[in-house]
Amino acid sequence: MQLSAYLCQSRHGVYYFRWPIPARLHPQSRRSSIKLSLRTRCPKTAKYIARLLSCAGQIAMADANLQTMRYDQIRNLVKNHYQTLLDQFRERVNMAGRLSEADLAIRRSSLRVAGASLDDFVSLACQDDPLGFVGRFCDMYGVEGDLSAETQQKLLEEIQIGQKGFLEATLAFDSSLDNFEFDKPDPLLPQLSRSSVAFAQSEKIADVVTKYLEEGRIASNWTAKTVEEKRETLALLVELIGQDKPMAKIDKRDAQDVKAVLLKLPKNRNKMAATRGLSARDAVKVGSAASISITTVNGYLSDYQAFNTWAVNNGYAEKNMFEGMRVRRVSGKASGNERKAFNEKELRTILNELVENPKGLVRKDSHKWGTLIALFTGARLNEVSQLHLKDIKQVDDIWCFDINDDESKTLKTVASKRVVPIHEKLIELGLLEYVECIRQMGKVRLFYDFSYSEQNGYGRTLGRWFNEVLLVKMGLKSKALVFHSLRHSMVTELARKDVPEPIVKTIVGHERSGVTQQTYFKSGYTTKQLHDAVNKYQIG
Repeated sequence: MQLSAYLCQSRHGVYYFRWPIPARLHPQSRRSSIKLSLRTRCPKTAKYIARLLSCAGQIAMADANLQTMRYDQIRNLVKNHYQTLLDQFRERVNMAGRLSEADLAIRRSSLRVAGASLDDFVSLACQDDPLGFVGRFCDMYGVEGDLSAETQQKLLEEIQIGQKGFLEATLAFDSSLDNFEFDKPDPLLPQLSRSSVAFAQSEKIADVVTKYLEEGRIASNWTAKTVEEKRETLALLVELIGQDKPMAKIDKRDAQDVKAVLLKLPKNRNKMAATRGLSARDAVKVGSAASISITTVNGYLSDYQAFNTWAVNNGYAEKNMFEGMRVRRVSGKASGNERKAFNEKELRTILNELVENPKGLVRKDSHKWGTLIALFTGARLNEVSQLHLKDIKQVDDIWCFDINDDESKTLKTVASKRVVPIHEKLIELGLLEYVECIRQMGKVRLFYDFSYSEQNGYGRTLGRWFNEVLLVKMGLKSKALVFHSLRHSMVTELARKDVPEPIVKTIVGHERSGVTQQTYFKSGYTTKQLHDAVNKYQIG
């Protein structure tokens, strides 16, 4: 029988429960854990008691983690939030025109709610879920930890004030467009004062890049991580071409020059002492470091091609100079850095460490269960890390993970939205009991202790622990073996068990291809079919 990570046996066979204490909670003591005899030699009894004690420990830790915020911090947080919303609103009006009567009616109704009592505001605007509302607001801006009741109350009060001010400002902005006041500048005049085509084609590349990124962000076309990646790659493009050069003046020679620099660009140039702080062109001249891979070069060129396509479509340029600039690779030649699946022995080693914890590497339930879920679903890191408790539910009497993008969660593609049956091994190991424990704590997210990163979502904490602690201490670390390799392992094993490829794609969230699958089979596979397929994946 596989035992909880918190259990250990004495030489007399008696089971002990060990609960780790974070260093911040024992600053004056070297004691890093609590050890308690369970007074039993029965594995089943020990496991049952350990689960109860673990739940109690989680509740105690949650109380200790409550945080407070200064009033000025709360004010600045709320003000910046609504200022950003107001700027976006004005930009939408500038681009698309004034609000419709229906939109105005909705905003006036919302303003009445914002001007009501706090209780009515919470009931209507927060849908009687103030804790969830505050939690989502804090997650959006990376406020870590759970807030004290006093801080939550102050935050709700300021959000109500901010909401009221924001709605009043939007209605006032719309009303200001009822007439022309010739002795005052019109709020829309800068966008209408010149010939749009002539103006667009004189725009500098740096300004066009800014508009491209802003449009993608407002339209929610990309995740926060994608926005940051595009910002970095396009900043290099601006650096190489020159920020003041008009977008319409970029020619094929500029594109060829950019490509030539990319092919010689040193790997990790901002981390190496020899190239840190140097411009891209100066870093190339150093010449002692290995260059970035062809895969990375093509990634840059793909971003530049997409940006230039947008620029052409929006009148900033007449031709895409980066069309066809990607580097062709010899068929079948790999770079050597591609991620790969764990082999059977490595998977057994990982599973044993997660469940039995012989090396003591698993110190958090969230690390343990987050990795186990990825191991037995093939789900992506952020898909696992952002799960809500209500995403674990029964479908057709089968326990499943509902992987969705509801309530500010994000997914990589449309096909990523799916329902994945829970593997029997996860249920055997006690996943449902762990879920119930977190539910009794009043949490919304399954892994409530994972902090939010604008670039990496909720997955940064789990990914770093797995890649930089677990794999390293177990001697499995390599460039090809990372958290994402768990996904490769699932796909590989299901294929070897003769699971049809469309079912594998459905389980891991890839788009099914072909007319039959996309046109005639839109209803998809049954939960029972997916359940049987998932459980063909076995370790050991």
